[in-house]
Amino acid sequence: MGRKILVPIDLSAYSVRVLERARLILREEDEIVLLHVVLDPSAFAGFHIPHLSTELARETLLQEATKSMERFVARNAPGTVFRISFGIPFKEILAAALEEEADVIVIGSHQSSGRMERLLVSHASEKVIRNAPCDVLVVPLPIQSEEELFRRTMT
Repeated sequence: MGRKILVPIDLSAYSVRVLERARLILREEDEIVLLHVVLDPSAFAGFHIPHLSTELARETLLQEATKSMERFVARNAPGTVFRISFGIPFKEILAAALEEEADVIVIGSHQSSGRMERLLVSHASEKVIRNAPCDVLVVPLPIQSEEELFRRTMT
């Protein structure tokens, strides 16, 4: 029986790099499970976000994420199993690792370039590294500006 490799991705251009790194450690009997976490808007408490019905926003975000993930898989990893979760990224990644009984998590981590980056992205990677129930392979990714991060997070 092979290993299960959990690969959390954010559907940015860097997601392909993280997937490629996971493939480098993949053996014939191993399985990759892609995970995309739709960020819970409540994580932005204190930021100005126009009011939307919470349930409507959640449903819309999940539908859009599912379509985006289907396109990503079709282009980059046909036939690969994927999951979509809604919540706080590090919590959902850790929960998926337990549920999937992952043997390793391959996660990208952007170098910090500003406050928002450190709070959202580096924080998630750091929490996963410290609390993962399995090995974690960190894929270093280029620095992102706060503007790039905010645009990616909000789309």
